[in-house]
Amino acid sequence: MHTHTHRYTFLTIAVLFGVCCIGMENFCRTNYATDDLYNCCMAAATELAAVDVDVDVRSAEEQLAINFGEGAVEKRENQVLVSSPEGELMYDAKGGNLLFYMNEKLSDGSMQEDVDVDVDVTVANDKEDGDDDGSSSAIKEMVTDEQAIYAARAMMEHLKLSLKADAKVNKNSIKDFKFQTIVLDTPITRSLPNYSEYVDGANEVKNMTKQERAENDELARTRRDSVRAAMQHAWSGYRAHAWGKDELRPVQKGGRDTYGGIAVTLVDSLDTLWMMGLMDEFNEARDYVRDHLNHDVAVNVSVFETTIRSLGGLLSAYDLSGDPMFLKQADDLGSRLIKAFDSPTGIPYGMTKLAHRRGIGKKGAKNNDSFNSAWTGGHSILAELGTIQIEFRYLAHATGKQHYADKANKVFELMREIAPENGLYPIFINNSEGPGFATRNNKITFGAMGDSFYEYMLKVWLQGGRTEQGYRDMWDQSMDGLHDFLLHRSLPGGLHYIADLVDDLDKQQNVVHHKMDHLVCFLGGAMALGAYTDPRGLFSKEAQRDLKTGKALAYTCYQMYARMFTGIAPEFVNFNEGGNDFVAPATGKHYLLRPETVETLYILYSLTGDKTYREWGWEIFMAIESNCRTSVGYGSLSDVNSFFQTPMDRMESFFLAETLKYLYLLFDPDSNIDLLGRHVFNTEAHPLRIFPALKRENETCYNDENDIADINCQAESK
Repeated sequence: MHTHTHRYTFLTIAVLFGVCCIGMENFCRTNYATDDLYNCCMAAATELAAVDVDVDVRSAEEQLAINFGEGAVEKRENQVLVSSPEGELMYDAKGGNLLFYMNEKLSDGSMQEDVDVDVDVTVANDKEDGDDDGSSSAIKEMVTDEQAIYAARAMMEHLKLSLKADAKVNKNSIKDFKFQTIVLDTPITRSLPNYSEYVDGANEVKNMTKQERAENDELARTRRDSVRAAMQHAWSGYRAHAWGKDELRPVQKGGRDTYGGIAVTLVDSLDTLWMMGLMDEFNEARDYVRDHLNHDVAVNVSVFETTIRSLGGLLSAYDLSGDPMFLKQADDLGSRLIKAFDSPTGIPYGMTKLAHRRGIGKKGAKNNDSFNSAWTGGHSILAELGTIQIEFRYLAHATGKQHYADKANKVFELMREIAPENGLYPIFINNSEGPGFATRNNKITFGAMGDSFYEYMLKVWLQGGRTEQGYRDMWDQSMDGLHDFLLHRSLPGGLHYIADLVDDLDKQQNVVHHKMDHLVCFLGGAMALGAYTDPRGLFSKEAQRDLKTGKALAYTCYQMYARMFTGIAPEFVNFNEGGNDFVAPATGKHYLLRPETVETLYILYSLTGDKTYREWGWEIFMAIESNCRTSVGYGSLSDVNSFFQTPMDRMESFFLAETLKYLYLLFDPDSNIDLLGRHVFNTEAHPLRIFPALKRENETCYNDENDIADINCQAESK
């Protein structure tokens, strides 16, 4: 037994807004010009700093005396905000913090039978009562940062909901308000399981029995239905308030055109609707594409974004449904985007105008309004020039217009000619001559502006039936370079991460930036997919290395969620700062509803069958539901460490196209998606059949008499 006789382990959560939640009459008037407690808390939420968790075990009475002075034990009851089986959440009037007292039974695992927690803990000090040697190390070893944050997070969530639900909180001024303790009789969360065996990616998967798999699949189906309901919620909001617009404004309940006014969210969501069986919604969206979608708009658009979202969405809808209307629209859009490839080198420009120039055919007339943005220094961007091949190659295959594929393939041919020895490419490429690399302000990264170029090395090879060896060689070379130059481990936790190499003009060399974007989290799944398809075999040295690293990166990306106060990952983290494995800096603490981590979890579960990846995905989905949901959709977050915040008024189309789709597939044991033999996903999560599968399946559906494919047969075969 533990020697401490008090009930609660002490945990401090340093939260800047804590001072507004109780007791200080002048705070809200001075800082936010209001006497209203609820509005004050909401205003202060925008200033919430990163959460600093410090597990510090001592007697509750001792700590209270430090915080509140003599008589603290008696004062304590007036400071409790939430009381639950997990512990008590209190307000520290002196320090301006929220104090969380974790129930000691929870920390030592003795509550497991009562609250159904699954925590792997070790009791390091098993002394009888009265044998206290004054050491707190035993308990300290049992309460991990993740467990502490998780329990405190659940209590803060309950406090937030209670404040919103209590009309008295909204009406009474601070002067007259006396906080009543919220008592919770039943647990509101479980402690986090101990996943430390995943940190190295060397964990062995325990094969489930037939009965265990059936039970896990049944649980997954109920979770799949929850994700489907989330899609219905977001789609109904889009339909009601932003129909035909590029994006929904989930707070203001309106629409905005951010990509040229070509119904990007609608088109990006088509295959998600199809795969979720939302056929009424799919058919209504199909009719809009047929009757109203118009690409002849005189606006400049990103070639990359329009290709992966709109062209990819149309092609996937065609591949799934067999409806030639989608292919016709894709061909129209492709004919407008392809002119961006008409640069001096064949490396595409980043921007183009979709509308064809009028007067084509007249002397001197040119049909090209393409250019590179000024902020790039006039250069093309690596991820953009190398993440359009899957789409244009499929378009060529489906239409018979080979020039689409020729222009797209040429880009990788040119990039192979200038390949660095280590396989790692700088992100800015000169497309006006050469081609070559920009000589200043360049960097090497698997994050923003670099990421999907590497992804398409592997996926284009898969799309072609694993016959175009040059693409696979580029992938393998880049994986060698990644392990040699970019892979690092954090302190103290030993998390694997991929750093950036950035130009240092003063030192005339690259320096390591120990920063990792959420975007990099695609890599865990991509490396696993590369390992399972390695021509040298899954058990080759290289494949096992890549699989292990991919699994380790997946764990790191999961931790980027689990260690944030909301359970949501930031846009990027910096590693090895202030004695922490990583921190979310002020410039990177936002969340844009990104999909990369759940993409990796889906791929890893599909390949390994490890049900833990489903558990991580469910935690992420529930955090999104708790923090990002609005009355008509889902919004981004400005601060992943703030509870009291309204989501931002932005719902990217990729939330429906990717995040919800990958979550749905993660929990869908009945899906016919085949990652190894039939399908390849573009970087926007649009599944397309690989060329050998198209040839094999279309031959069985071909009608020689009419010289056309039998659409009904195609749709049934999918």
